[in-house]
Amino acid sequence: MSAHDELLAWDRGFYSEILTAEHLAPIRHLYDAPPESLKEHKDFFWVHNRAMWSMICNLSQTAIDITINGIDDYVRNRLKIPAAGLSEGGKVDETAAALSSQGYAALPPVDSNKISAIHDYFETQDCYAGRYNPDPDLYSLEEARQDRPYIAHYPLSTVLGCPHLMAIANHPVLISTVAKFLGTIPTILDYSVWWSFSHRDTPKEAQLFHYDIADYRFCTLMMYLTDVDDGAGPHLLIEGSHDFDVLKGIQQKHADDDGAFNQWYFYQQRKMDEDVERYFDNKPVSLTGKAGTNYLLVPRTIHKGVMPSETDRLVCQVVYCCSPQLQTELRPVKWGSPATEKLPKWLKAEPFRYINRLFLETD
Repeated sequence: MSAHDELLAWDRGFYSEILTAEHLAPIRHLYDAPPESLKEHKDFFWVHNRAMWSMICNLSQTAIDITINGIDDYVRNRLKIPAAGLSEGGKVDETAAALSSQGYAALPPVDSNKISAIHDYFETQDCYAGRYNPDPDLYSLEEARQDRPYIAHYPLSTVLGCPHLMAIANHPVLISTVAKFLGTIPTILDYSVWWSFSHRDTPKEAQLFHYDIADYRFCTLMMYLTDVDDGAGPHLLIEGSHDFDVLKGIQQKHADDDGAFNQWYFYQQRKMDEDVERYFDNKPVSLTGKAGTNYLLVPRTIHKGVMPSETDRLVCQVVYCCSPQLQTELRPVKWGSPATEKLPKWLKAEPFRYINRLFLETD
């Protein structure tokens, strides 16, 4: 089955579960599209997106928990995806609990030899200068720096061909930790690597405070591929700002502001520092570290990547979700192609095949 067909089969199968499974009845009213109107993945995506947004705007943890329990039941009992091959070693429970409560959790550093190999690989690869578009030109890293964008991204095929990267992102202890946090076996929704360039004039886009919504519950692995200190654009986040109880408390505190907090939180995409400071009591946490430092993050925390002032930052991000709500074009690579030559063969086995099915296509 092709990656496209498998994605569409997942969409149809789980939507059928929503419409028929008794334990999903409490959320069924949020999914009002007739099944015959849902032809492509984008149709299912928008149905799920509306449901997610309703749950978040109502700060309904119960609805999200019911949905994720339904996804987990579908994945394990309908699709028969086993958890065999995952690990309960390391600090799975402790790390998942920290991620849930704080919105971030530190992971053990990656071996320095592997980090050096990853960094050296990307130094030699062509990249998109700035935010890429559907038909971008590629430049050498030196050319991209001279073009003076604030960021430069690498093509997905380049990222997947990087030595060690997918093995790190799929380490059994890491995947077990992610699964514990999510409440189900994850689907990887994105692999990305990009530079944030220093000595630019003003912060842009994700360099301003914001939060992200990609799924009912999701998290990201952020791995620093260069040293990141205060002058190299550290990740800044408001601890606990993803917690619905925290947000409800702020709503109550500002109940007499004619909905200003709700308007700011739910509908203002980029958030100014002074507004974040006004609504949240705790100061931002700055995540710094040497190359090889990596964290699990909850992107629904209010966060930003600080604009580097002194040195450029190279970072890898992997997005782990409960459901395959893919927002970009599906562009898998086939096993046996040059991009898969350095990948460990155990990625073909379950549950890792399922976890990576949007990116690695088997015959």
